[in-house]
Amino acid sequence: MAQDSGSAATPDPTATTTPKIPERAIASGPVNRIAFEDGEGSVFTVDPNGENNVKISEGSTESGDFKFAFPVWSPDGGTVLFS
Repeated sequence: MAQDSGSAATPDPTATTTPKIPERAIASGPVNRIAFEDGEGSVFTVDPNGENNVKISEGSTESGDFKFAFPVWSPDGGTVLFS
């Protein structure tokens, strides 16, 4: 806290990073997992509480011109499909 000549204390600003929010996220009821694409073309699944983050596809190729997108769960919740 910084103080200046007896006035009320004011907090010093602290730099933080903003977490990257998934561009697209689809929840699946049967398996209670969320599938999402990270904006760089990789697809992940994660528990609703944010734990057990699993990458299920690699994003861009070396040339950077290919990305996976639009993950969706199969009706039975057993498979994630993406384009």
